Amino acid sequence: MTLALMVAGRQTGTFGTFEVVDGNVSKNRVAILNFFNETTALVPMNARQSFTTPEEHAAFDATLMGLSTTGVGIQYIESITKFMDPKARFKEWLEGTLTPASVGLKLTAEELAVPSAFASAKAKFQELFSIPLPPLSEGGIDLLAVGFTPEQAIVIDNWRKTQGNNLNSGITRAVNADQSKRNVLRIVSTGGNSYRVENANGHAITRTRFMRAYNESIKPIWDRTPPNGEIGRLTRFYVEAKEKNAYDRDHNVEVFNSYVTIGCQSIPRAEVERIVSEFSKMGIEK
Repeated sequence: MTLALMVAGRQTGTFGTFEVVDGNVSKNRVAILNFFNETTALVPMNARQSFTTPEEHAAFDATLMGLSTTGVGIQYIESITKFMDPKARFKEWLEGTLTPASVGLKLTAEELAVPSAFASAKAKFQELFSIPLPPLSEGGIDLLAVGFTPEQAIVIDNWRKTQGNNLNSGITRAVNADQSKRNVLRIVSTGGNSYRVENANGHAITRTRFMRAYNESIKPIWDRTPPNGEIGRLTRFYVEAKEKNAYDRDHNVEVFNSYVTIGCQSIPRAEVERIVSEFSKMGIEK
């Protein structure tokens, strides 16, 4: 009996290097064809990676072609194990990214109403049990309030919006006079969807590292810490950043309620939050 006939007949046995159980095929205990329902068979895209002979490829080709003549369609997926995961598929359904009918799942009217009821109830819990948070400082630091002249404020604002010219030495000296209050940031495109965050001195960090440091280490603390008043260092961690004309290196990051320090550079909280807000407007959350 050929492999194609064993599969089509939902037989159990072996064919060469293939093991068949109720028509489902595996090789070296790794599933390479699995019946999902009466009209669909699942095949991982890497199903042939363990094939070493022409005979194995020919037998598998004949099996797939034989199934198509019996009305069984082939659905190619990344992994049978990942696809056949009830918890993951149920989560997708609750989140509205899986339509039951698309996988042949028949639910009652009451069951079909569960995702919308779940979303509604979840929103009520989130509203009731969420701590009110201060809004992000979308405008960044108030340039005039921290001591920049009107002329300097115009230059800095233009620098924030451009990709090229560095700030002049006079403004850079003014920034360095009190970085924790006066340092400024801008987003610079590095091609495609890649960006870096750059400060007044030309030191930079990739968008990925910036957002990871913010989301994982800074935001959880700032969410429960008002920006006004000094209460000392809140946490410390390391982040990889690129200094001007230097290789990437790990820098110590210290988080305070109104600013952060990366190495010897201090950055106001309002500037950090302004960059996060700009990335959010660009549809970038991570």
